[in-house]
Amino acid sequence: MKPVTLWALALTLTSTPATLAQTPEWHAHYRMTPSEYQQTFDHYTSLGYVLNSVSGYERASEANYAAIFEQTDRGAWRSNHGMTSAEYVAKNAGFEEQGYHVRQVNGYNVDGEAVYAAIWEVEPEEVHKRITYHNLTASEMQERVDCYMKEGYRPSHISGYEIGGSPYFAVIFEYIADDAAWWAWGQLSSSEYQARFDEYLADGYRLRDVSGYSVGDDVFFVGIWDNSTAPGAWSARHGMDSSTFQSEFDKFKGEGYVLEVLSGYSTGAGDRYAALWAKA
Repeated sequence: MKPVTLWALALTLTSTPATLAQTPEWHAHYRMTPSEYQQTFDHYTSLGYVLNSVSGYERASEANYAAIFEQTDRGAWRSNHGMTSAEYVAKNAGFEEQGYHVRQVNGYNVDGEAVYAAIWEVEPEEVHKRITYHNLTASEMQERVDCYMKEGYRPSHISGYEIGGSPYFAVIFEYIADDAAWWAWGQLSSSEYQARFDEYLADGYRLRDVSGYSVGDDVFFVGIWDNSTAPGAWSARHGMDSSTFQSEFDKFKGEGYVLEVLSGYSTGAGDRYAALWAKA
């Protein structure tokens, strides 16, 4: 297994409600205010969809959300958003007692405060062995990566966000029994992220997760790559404004791609998006 290096990240988020193109199997929406997100959530879950991903970010001192809903039989699941750290800890403890495990957790900032959105699901322990943390500093994150790498775990999802002018992280480590090499990076500028992307693509790696965030005026990206074999074409973009994202979304949808990862984040120039598409 190749070594994993994690650097620092920082986060600023965005907003404004809008709906993306839809297919019978899945739907994605972005720029949703809290009330719009709740209405959208209630609508799709009433039709049997599950929440595949939710990304929070700030615009005009208000939380906004980007989410992907999928019509699939995942089994029992739960989700919450807008949680403080204490509320997230309490929710996680309560759901774990009921047999749920964190599938995704994203930190984001609203009016200078860090809050969290998370998805839990019920799966047998032998299917997914997961360990999760939040509010880790960059050095604490590196320590966890170094520790769990030795035990066969690797990050499956990392979220960066700002607390008091410094980057913090929420992470899910997952035990995956394969021989794939992998890399995980944080605190990458846009150009650094693109350089890593190009390097790993040339070496046969595939992007598995990407997210953006800000610390102060600086925008950073988190990326996770591995070289496990997976069929189908894929493509990724970052630094997109809403109109560019919508254009890319429509293009890839028309070509039969599925949106797998959607991260909204804010910058001094407005809301921006990072996304990953793959052929179904």
